[in-house]
Amino acid sequence: MSDGDTHSHGNGLLAAVSTVSRRRLARANRWRRGRPFGGGVLLILGGLMVTYVSGGYARDLLLIGGAYTSIGLVVALLMVLSGIAALAMPEESSIVGIVGTAMALLSLLTALGGLLIGMLLGIHGGVAVWAWEREDEE
Repeated sequence: MSDGDTHSHGNGLLAAVSTVSRRRLARANRWRRGRPFGGGVLLILGGLMVTYVSGGYARDLLLIGGAYTSIGLVVALLMVLSGIAALAMPEESSIVGIVGTAMALLSLLTALGGLLIGMLLGIHGGVAVWAWEREDEE
């Protein structure tokens, strides 16, 4: 077998892998465009940030009755669930966006808003989910 034969066989394999990769990427892009992806991700990230701040104090405060810490963890969980719901059920984006935004605002009182970063991410994500509209497919 000459060097040229190996090289052409390698190109065929590379072309096949490239075709499969392009199909998968196109399918992922269609899935992403069909839902409020950016807003959902921002809600999830905001909820994780609020969880990090609440969880940092949970060890100390839950043992002595820190109700705000446990409420902060519930609010953070609801923010994350709102983000997941936005990705899973795009047809309910208006309701999910309002709930996510409300939880982000409530996180300021219960978990310092995830040092304000989580709250701001959650507000931006919730508003983006709420304002999202499905593109008409032609």
